[in-house]
Amino acid sequence: MLAIDVFPGVIDFGELAVGNSSGDDIIINVTNWGNMDFNLTLDGYGTEDGDNIAMNCSKGNISIDLERYSVVFNESYDVMVNLTDTATVVGNFSLPHRTDDISYKSDRNNTYWKISIPPGIQGNCTGIVVFNTIQI
Repeated sequence: MLAIDVFPGVIDFGELAVGNSSGDDIIINVTNWGNMDFNLTLDGYGTEDGDNIAMNCSKGNISIDLERYSVVFNESYDVMVNLTDTATVVGNFSLPHRTDDISYKSDRNNTYWKISIPPGIQGNCTGIVVFNTIQI
């Protein structure tokens, strides 16, 4: 069985000024609840899969390449991996199956997120990131 838990369920970048990138990592925890080893795929979109935007905002959109992730804590925004609008395997990330239902070991790992806000964006922005499993 492939089973995943993603916590928290929202990547909340908070309030950011136009022209700025988020400074601190937003940590999203991924846990393997299943009995099979897996890697992670990520797919992002603004309002519908294939729209090539990361966030749909009150005014304007944030393109998909401006939302970024890493498996390394506190990595610079410039070297993080661009989110894509197609399911893409996350490099250097795998989660072995659970072996202990009482404590977490290597069956839990983190992803780290940042975003950059381009000119012309105003108001609230929302988007979707789909975390999915791929058996290894």
